[in-house]
Amino acid sequence: MTIGEQMIQVNNKRVRIVSCLRGAKESARAKSMAVIIDVFRASSTIVTLLERGVEEIMPVLSIKEALSYKPDWILVGEKGDKKLKGFDFDNSPSTLNRLNWKAKRVVLTTSNGVEGLIKAQGASEILVGCFLNARAVADCVSQNVNEVVLVPIGNKGEKRLEDEMCAQMIGKYIMSQPVDVQMIKRTILHSPIAERLKKRGLRADLRFCLKFNVFNTVPKLGTDMRVRRMSSCTLK
Repeated sequence: MTIGEQMIQVNNKRVRIVSCLRGAKESARAKSMAVIIDVFRASSTIVTLLERGVEEIMPVLSIKEALSYKPDWILVGEKGDKKLKGFDFDNSPSTLNRLNWKAKRVVLTTSNGVEGLIKAQGASEILVGCFLNARAVADCVSQNVNEVVLVPIGNKGEKRLEDEMCAQMIGKYIMSQPVDVQMIKRTILHSPIAERLKKRGLRADLRFCLKFNVFNTVPKLGTDMRVRRMSSCTLK
């Protein structure tokens, strides 16, 4: 293991937690399964959109590229937690959860999560996790592989508490270890990131993203760089 990497191992199962973009790149290098975790808010947005019927999501890095897909695709995105000019919606899962997304196609650009997905290209499989679908992701991993890299993506190379705790939660689920969800929620709600979101008027997203195991959707990034809901947890 490298400095800063965590590992949980039980019998033949091994979970590695490698933070930030280094984790995404490591999963690609090792050709392991990767789970990209960006709780506030990219992962929660992706899971919510697919749960609500979106057909596919195309993650792109640049605003210019995203705008080139109008009007055929719906544009969702943010930079620094702010909605982007020319986009249809910002990256607010609590808002998006209230809308009808059946059969829609979405282009998504965000500050951190999208880059994590793109940098993980080369991994054997790339999934998306958050608190909303933590157990579903863990069950899917357990059914298919004995080794996985969980990637709490953080912010611009810095670890974020919520992403790290979500990675640890998924890792424990994979290993059938107990999880204290109330402790996790309480810790995050009393953290600086929670205060920052409140000050930016994002209380609804804070509450929504801290719902645990409410969705069974497991997003998967395909080789065509589009994220779709897996119809089953049998990977090919």
